[in-house]
Order: sequence, then structure tokens, then C-alpha cells
Amino acid sequence: MKKELALEIININKIYKIYDSPMQRLKELIFPGNRKYHQEFQALKNINLSIKKGEVIGIIGENGAGKSTLLKIMAGILTQTSGTLTVNGKISTLLELGVGFNLEMTGVENIFLYGTIMKLSKKEISQLTDKIIEFAEIGDFINRPVKTYSAGMFAKLAFSVAVNISPDILIIDEILSVGDAYFQQKSFEKIAELRSTGATIIFCSHSLYHVQEICDNVVWLKDGEIAMQGEPLTVTDAYTNYSREKLSPTCFISDRSNNIFVEKIHLNKQKLQSGEKLIVKVILNNLNSPVTDFKLGIMIKRNDNIDIFGIRTDNETISVKHGEKKTIELIMPNFSLLAGRYYIIVYLFDAKGITKFDCKISEKFEILSVPKKYGIADLEYKWKI
Repeated sequence: MKKELALEIININKIYKIYDSPMQRLKELIFPGNRKYHQEFQALKNINLSIKKGEVIGIIGENGAGKSTLLKIMAGILTQTSGTLTVNGKISTLLELGVGFNLEMTGVENIFLYGTIMKLSKKEISQLTDKIIEFAEIGDFINRPVKTYSAGMFAKLAFSVAVNISPDILIIDEILSVGDAYFQQKSFEKIAELRSTGATIIFCSHSLYHVQEICDNVVWLKDGEIAMQGEPLTVTDAYTNYSREKLSPTCFISDRSNNIFVEKIHLNKQKLQSGEKLIVKVILNNLNSPVTDFKLGIMIKRNDNIDIFGIRTDNETISVKHGEKKTIELIMPNFSLLAGRYYIIVYLFDAKGITKFDCKISEKFEILSVPKKYGIADLEYKWKI
């Protein structure tokens, strides 16, 4: 293992044995080699990862992607089925609530328990105890059994212990999402402080904003494999687009008895910079009798089906003659959305704007990344200090 590495993973695989019942597990123990009473689930597949000392690595992915399994192997809580793990330094972990704590013991007693597990002397733990208690801010509960704590109080104490023992490597799962907003902010400030001292931090979270803000590198796990690794904004954008693509857009129609329909939706661009002009051109067709009064609605949606903006021609009268095609344009001179993929649904309503008698979904279009801006809208702003 190279000296500059804090942790190295080579071809790690993890296979779980899944039994239908405890009896099936017992049968396999009693009659080894006779037959398999289990099914195999491969949670991790050929994971290769090198983490440098002082680096902050983000781990992202859907539930069931293998994130927690990978973190537990890194922490030494689980053993891999195959492959090698090499660790250079003292690891402190913040994984599931309760790991490393005895629920019957008080907060203070658990500080000493965790410190002992981390191979600190009683003198070293005593020197850190006041600092840990002050940071946790749980008041008199520090002298009560931790089984009486709320999830938020438990998270505060667990985080305070883990970060104040000065680990070489800190592994954090989604536990920080349990605490209140104030403590979360305080925790991220502490993470930044640890980072400045050269500690290596492995951070798993569904909060892509925090991943983008504090990480040097991001690993996206998908179905137990590394789907992508690299610069935070690039990887989180790719993951977000993948997540959105899984949701299919829907288009509901109340009544198809009318003759008019949306033949085509044309966009002036499929890839835009935030703030560019977007023109939505809708071509309507009428095959039979004329339609003298109807309304057209346009809804802009993000790939995850979130409504972004909707508008309808309530103040305009639209009519289409028999056999006529009509073009209607919606011009948006400053389309100020941030990076993501979007689509448009065009609806046709009756004169009262109630019954939908046609709709059509556009091709997806993309807003390109804007550095250091997050969310949906690219709002105008200026700093005044």
C-alpha cells in the first residue's frame, strides 16, 4: 500500500446468504455439502477504490446500492467475501444508531466505552470527556442511560464522540440527517475542521448539496458496482439525471371525442445554457369540423415529474378551421433554470378549461451545468457586504 493512501480496496466482493427461515439455516449447518438451503445475493461486485490521506470522499446511490455494506467493510464491522482491504490509520465510525454504544449505560459511560474500543487510555478519554459533552449539548441526559435518548440526542452524542477522538479516518453514514438543523450545521463545521487537520473523511449521504460542498471526490454506487467516480458536481449531476430518467412522464386525457389534436411540439434547442431563450412551438391539427373556442396549456416539468411552470391561454381565443393546421408559440426570453433534464406537456382544454381532450409530451431537453449554483431556478442576485 502506498504511503499517501489512507485506505485501499482491491476487488472486494460481498455475498450474503439469504435463508427463507431459521430452519433452513440450521439444516445447512447440520448437513454441510448436502445441498444449499439458501439463495445468494451479491451486494458488492469487484469494488476497487483508493482513498488518499486527507481526502473527503462522498458515497452516493439509491437505497440497496451497497453503500452501507461498503462502509461497514471499511470500518471492519463486516468481512468481505473476497478481495483485500488495507487501512492506514485509526478509524472512527458513525453508522447506524447504537453501533459501539451500550444502551443500558449512561452517556458518560459510553464515552469511556467507545474510547476503549478505539484503544485510548483512560487518561486520554478523561481529557476528552468535557470536550465531547460540551459539543454534544444534551444537558443532564449525559448522565442517563442512552436508551432514554431521542434519536436526535443519540446522534449528537455519537457524532461528538466520533469526531473528538481525533481519528485518522472518519466514516459517516446518513446518521447526521437525524439531528436538528442547528446541530447539522455545527457538525459540518466540525467536519471542515477535521478536514483541515488532514483527517480522511468518507461521507455517505442522500443530501447531494452537502456532498457537493464538502467532498473532493464522489463515488456513485449502482447495484453493488461503481457506476461513476470523479469530481463532485459531475458525478452528482449524472446520478440526478439517472434518478429522474427512471420516472416516466404521464399524460392524462379526459375526453378524446374532439377532432383537434396536438400534432407536434418543437423546441428551438435541446441543450440550453441557463438564461437562454426557449421557444416552444406547438402545431395543432383539425381533421374534421371546426373548433371555435378552446384553451391550450403548457406545463414544464423536471424529469422527476416535479411541476416547474404552467401557463394557459385563458385570455386568448383560439379557433382552428376544418382541415387546418395552426402553430402557437410560447416564447420565454430568459429561461433561468439550473442544470437538469426537463420536458413539456401540452394540453388542449375545452372553452371552460376543465375537460382535457388531448395532450402530448415533448422530447426531453437539458439545461447545462452552472458552476456553484444548486437547486432549480437560476435567480438574479448580488452580494452586499
